[in-house]
Parts: sequence; structure tokens; C-alpha cells
Amino acid sequence: MTGEWATYRIDHINTKRNDNRWVNLRLGSPAENAGNKGIMRTNTNGHTGTYQRKPGGPWVAHFRNRHLGTFKTQEEAHEAYAKAVRNHYGEFVHERFKKT
Repeated sequence: MTGEWATYRIDHINTKRNDNRWVNLRLGSPAENAGNKGIMRTNTNGHTGTYQRKPGGPWVAHFRNRHLGTFKTQEEAHEAYAKAVRNHYGEFVHERFKKT
């Protein structure tokens, strides 16, 4: 649209690859682009980066091979993960990790 080739990857802000409106596009490095991805299909608990060691047991949060802590609830573990994601990816963080 600008008449020049992009120097980085094109990132779709809303993660919909077929939404090529100019306001939905931004330049981003591969690492930044990785911060704006949705939840994986293989996820079974609904929250990325969290898991429960055993039924009824504590919840654990991990981000990029770092242990973030052990928590009583899934929500606490998810918030610890979301905070780490926000700190790491900045403006490229996926919408579901932005503070509401």
C-alpha cells in the first residue's frame, strides 16, 4: 500500500489473517509477531501457560521455559502468565492478555 516492500513481517492486529484493512496491519519482527497469536487448538484448560499438577492440586504458570509460580487458582496462575506476556511483548501482546 505504501509502494515499498515491508522490512519486517506484517502483523494482523486482530489476528485475522484475511482482514487486510490498513488499520489492522503493522510491521513487526518475527518475535513480536509471535506475541500476537491466539490460543492453540490443543489447549484443554482455556488458559495458555497454565496447568494443574493433579486434579484438585495447585496451578502452575510457565512462560518461555521460566517457572512463574504455583497458585491456588487457575485465575491467579493465568494472571501471572498474562503479566509476563505483557512485559515481554509490549504493544504486540494478544488482546486476551491486555489488562482490562
